Amino acid sequence: FTISQMARPIAELTQATTLLTEGQYDVRVPASGADELGLLAEDFNVMAEKLGTYHNMNLRRLLSEQRKTDAVLKSIADGIIVLDAEFRITSLNPAASSLLGLDAAEVSSKHLLEVVRDQRVIEYVKQQAESTQSTKLHEEGRILTVEKRNDVRHYLYDARPVKADDASAVGTVLVLRDVTRFRELD
Repeated sequence: FTISQMARPIAELTQATTLLTEGQYDVRVPASGADELGLLAEDFNVMAEKLGTYHNMNLRRLLSEQRKTDAVLKSIADGIIVLDAEFRITSLNPAASSLLGLDAAEVSSKHLLEVVRDQRVIEYVKQQAESTQSTKLHEEGRILTVEKRNDVRHYLYDARPVKADDASAVGTVLVLRDVTRFRELD
C-alpha cells in the first residue's frame, strides 16, 4: 500500500462517520479488499444499517405513542392545555380549543397569558408548576368565566406539573372542567 491508497479509505470513513453522527443513516463506505481497512468499512456499513433500523424503529414507536396520546386527549371532555417549562402551549385538545374559540394551530407556541387572559389562572399554573406538592385552593377561587357570543360558561381549572425522570419540571398540564350547570343550580 502507498500512503495515498491508505489515506483515501480513511478519509472516506472519516467523512461517513461525520455524516452518520449527523443522522444520515443511509451513508455507506466502499468496502473493497480483505485487509483491515476493507473489514473496517464492512463493519461500518453493518453498524450504519443497524443504527438506521434502530432509529426508524424508535421513530415508529414515538409516533405510535404520540398517536395514542392524541387519541386520549381528543376523547376527554374537559379542556386540556399542555404547556412547556416556559408556559408556552405545546398542545391542546378539541375541548380546550372550542372553549377558547381558537384553532390549535393558532395557539401553538403562544404563551398561556396570550390565550387565557386571566392573571389568577396564570398565577395558579405557575404555583403548581413550581410546587412539589399540590397547592390547595378552594374550588370557588379556581373558576374561570368565559363569555362567547351571549353565552357564559364557567370552568373549574386545575394544573399539574409534568416532571422528567430526574424530577425536573418539563411542563404543566392545565385542565378546564365545565361546571356551568352546577353553578346555575347553585
